[in-house]
Amino acid sequence: MTPYLELAATLAEEGQHTGAEVLWKYCVEEGTQDPSVIFNVGRMIQAQAKEPWRKAESLEWYERFITHPDASLPDKSDALQNIGCLMHQNGRPDKACIAFNLALQIEPENKIARRNLAVALEQCARFDEADAEYVAILQKDWNDAGAHFSRGMIALLFG
Repeated sequence: MTPYLELAATLAEEGQHTGAEVLWKYCVEEGTQDPSVIFNVGRMIQAQAKEPWRKAESLEWYERFITHPDASLPDKSDALQNIGCLMHQNGRPDKACIAFNLALQIEPENKIARRNLAVALEQCARFDEADAEYVAILQKDWNDAGAHFSRGMIALLFG
């Protein structure tokens, strides 16, 4: 099984997502219990997903990973972050907010999830909450130009 896993990782690094997906799926079908393989199948599908059914397939793999008893909490946070991105891409910023919040409950220092949460909150017209997330980002990194810009845009919106 290890040569397949190594080849899949190499293909993923080279941007050959379809090949990596096929190999990792094969390893799952052959009984590997490594939760990272399940997570990687979701990532490879998400990287190629243009059709809604492929995005839904990616979600299924992430959900499978999140419920895996051996999956680490930081990786679960990353999977929830990816679910939030899929929800956001599908025009569901409300559901994206839920996924990003869950990711932050697991890993409060997940800057990507925090930024994506702020953007999704803006799209839900929850501007005070979005601004609070940008403030949290700036408390960690005062030089974050994107957070300053977004706070400025919210301020302009409200005069």
